[in-house]
Amino acid sequence: MTKNQKLILLILAGTFFLALTYFREEWFTQSHTGLWTYRLIAMGSILLIASAKGRLFSKRMMWVAILSLFLLEGGFALLFQIVISGRELPEKVTKLLGYIYLFHCRDYIVYDEDRGRYDEHLFYTLKPGDFEYSNMEFSTDYQVNQSGFRDDEASLNSPEIIFLGDSYTMGWGVEQDESFASLLEKNLGRKALNTGIASYGTARELLAFERIQHDSCKLVVLQFCPNDVKENRSFVKNGFHLDISLKTFFEEEVMWNKLYQVYFPLKYLHSAIYYFAQKIKNQPVESGGREASGKSGISDQELEDLFAVLKKIKEQFDGNIVLFNLGMNITTPLVNEQFEIWLMEHPMDGVHVFPSTDYLSEKDYLPLDTHLTKGGNKKLAEGLAGYVKEHGLFQGF
Repeated sequence: MTKNQKLILLILAGTFFLALTYFREEWFTQSHTGLWTYRLIAMGSILLIASAKGRLFSKRMMWVAILSLFLLEGGFALLFQIVISGRELPEKVTKLLGYIYLFHCRDYIVYDEDRGRYDEHLFYTLKPGDFEYSNMEFSTDYQVNQSGFRDDEASLNSPEIIFLGDSYTMGWGVEQDESFASLLEKNLGRKALNTGIASYGTARELLAFERIQHDSCKLVVLQFCPNDVKENRSFVKNGFHLDISLKTFFEEEVMWNKLYQVYFPLKYLHSAIYYFAQKIKNQPVESGGREASGKSGISDQELEDLFAVLKKIKEQFDGNIVLFNLGMNITTPLVNEQFEIWLMEHPMDGVHVFPSTDYLSEKDYLPLDTHLTKGGNKKLAEGLAGYVKEHGLFQGF
């Protein structure tokens, strides 16, 4: 076998092992040893392919190829810092960086074994206690009460306002006292409880509402996100019962989170290769670009499911509910308008649609993470406070 034939075999071997890290990731999530094996193979296969290709020409080209890999990786790191600093890059570059971050780097708090815990009724809540949670664009402190919500213990007793929502309500990416829930509590001077948890749909928000003391509640603030619809559909279709996955599935998700959570050399390049491979194959690739969640609205069935769950909340609570939509990356007015039309055709006493899009723009979102900035939370809180006061939603209490 000639030298070039051997090098070609090395290139093919490297390509094979690289493909394993893209298409057989589940093989590596069975143990901590598997996680480290995945990282070694991901890095090693890229180095093997590049060095063998370079060696086809000369030994010098081999080292040029290897050096080029690490220069590319450093370039990605620099681009991340540029985006995080607030400077704009071409849209295609931002989409690529968003993809790398969201799908191969972000630590997902509820599947972080030090910050999330399994719950047989809600699938997961936050782990009680104090801890730090960080990603590329932020580092924040959490105070979590015994019920698993990002609020203090005192808030569990006789709250006048209860916030229902997902990661936006939880305050993902901002300090606890910078979330719109905390800011609205201070503005209105009313005791509040924030039950927002990342990725909760309206169905689990109802279940969270049922498990806490709410007889003192006078106002519910319910934040919707278009990615709630799948959970809501399952809940309504199943007779208002949610099938919660077993703890073993939660533990599998924890391992998947670990797979992506830790940085290893050439990680950004490894992710980018897969991104471009999918683009070449004309496969749809999700990314962190500025596409609006819910930009085409939600379907009639999805609206019906939402308001069916909302009706269940109203059966237990006769006070006012403020409902509004928040999309990922940017919030468009369409979904809120759909809420208004639905309520005109199917009146529900005490349900009010807050025009969240009047207060937010794409500049109020973290460039990579799709969540609201500190300024975005402040704008939203100020708008909500004005809306509650203007409409007298605490009158009579």
